Amino acid sequence: MKIFIIIFAFFSFSLSSNVSADFYTYVDENGVTVITNVPGNVPENQRATLKTHREQRDVLSHSHPVTRTGDTEEYLEEEEREITRLREKGASEEEIKYLKCFFKSKREENKVWTENEKKELDSLLRLIWTQMVSALRRGDVDTAVSYFSEHTREQYREIYSTFHQNKILPDVSRELELSIIAMVRVSGNNSATYEILCTREGKTYSFQLSFIRDCDDEWKIESY
Repeated sequence: MKIFIIIFAFFSFSLSSNVSADFYTYVDENGVTVITNVPGNVPENQRATLKTHREQRDVLSHSHPVTRTGDTEEYLEEEEREITRLREKGASEEEIKYLKCFFKSKREENKVWTENEKKELDSLLRLIWTQMVSALRRGDVDTAVSYFSEHTREQYREIYSTFHQNKILPDVSRELELSIIAMVRVSGNNSATYEILCTREGKTYSFQLSFIRDCDDEWKIESY
């Protein structure tokens, strides 16, 4: 809940260019309050906790970047003031980290990828997927779930552990290994959607595979 309060404070204390911005919060299976601007990303079994928030916020100016000492990231002046204000109010470094992540996500949500950038990203995400599936093939659940985001990691650990106990993990991982994945779209600078095509008893099935870029700038599997 603290993370939600901090993000909400940012909207409330921004200056007044009066631009309406919707964002959404929900509580995941681990009791963590998650913030998103894409309601479709909320798992169906957690939509009962979904809340919509509409605030009037300032449009952050991109014309005055500030470079922090010892830090290569650039923060806009408005972001810097908000981070400083929250530090003075006693916000933890973990909370500040998530706030910075949110700021960066908002700044880069309209990023346009070049074809070469998409190819490089596609290669990286395919490698992550392949390494995850390879870990499953070895029966190494801990390594497999390390490729998932912190929001869904424990959910998949439980699923894969159950498969392992029921001795069906080799069959599941084999199916994933034989599946074809194809990039569908990249959204902003922090999420990508793929299609998984797998064949069962002569029929082809399609599933969605989602990746996200976390606050440590690492790409992780969100769900499939």
